[in-house]
Amino acid sequence: MKQKHTYIANEENYYLKAQAKREIERDCDSREQTVRFLKDTIVKPISILEIGCGISDIFNFLPRNFQYYGIDPSEFAVKKLKEQNHDLNLSVGYAENLPFRDQQFGAVFSFQVLEHLFDPRQALQEMIRVIKPGGYVIVSAPNLECPWSMPNAVRHYPHFKKIVLMAQRFGDLFMRNFEILKFRMIKQNYTQWSGKFEKSDDDLTHLTSAYEVATFLKRNGCQFVFSREPKRGLGLKNFLKKIIRKMSILQYYDSGIYLIFQKTY
Repeated sequence: MKQKHTYIANEENYYLKAQAKREIERDCDSREQTVRFLKDTIVKPISILEIGCGISDIFNFLPRNFQYYGIDPSEFAVKKLKEQNHDLNLSVGYAENLPFRDQQFGAVFSFQVLEHLFDPRQALQEMIRVIKPGGYVIVSAPNLECPWSMPNAVRHYPHFKKIVLMAQRFGDLFMRNFEILKFRMIKQNYTQWSGKFEKSDDDLTHLTSAYEVATFLKRNGCQFVFSREPKRGLGLKNFLKKIIRKMSILQYYDSGIYLIFQKTY
């Protein structure tokens, strides 16, 4: 299977920006929460896999009896991480075609990766494949399921094209009532169009939906364990958000994607 990878002119700048983003956004919470969950839940030695490891340092915070594996499509990122940590099990590769055997890992996780993939369904299927029964799939990503949210990846679109995309996304939202999952992709993001990475999510390829991800995992032999709670607050705006979340297809509205599922078979 031929893989795609968005071309980044300056990968060092890209990964430095990605690190800065993690430090100021909720992804930092996701990593900390994942470490706590794994420490509290798993006591025996296991192998764990991080998909889209970049120049991550999460392995420094994991128990010593966890064998860490990392995979990323960037040769630059893998080489840099290997230079700093010679003993790590690192691979250059793609989430859609993991070079690991079936049921190899006790946990697989990805942080802010799913929205950058070219085949998110296949990537989720691969995550499930390499997990042992009883193991955990942990996914963190922005929740872009609401049609009125427009990411930086489409900021180069003309006004009419943005209106068309919004209409398509309202259609996607409606079809979720019938359990039809679109996994809406962006045909040409800002980075592909300009060759530049200037703002957060300029290279986004997939309009991630917490509902779609959770439903896909449930359909493929995984049971729900945990999701991030939506933001809470007082006032009319927050009251309306609470009402919106009564709809099953928008139950994760106003929260980033942070899902933990356990493989049942």
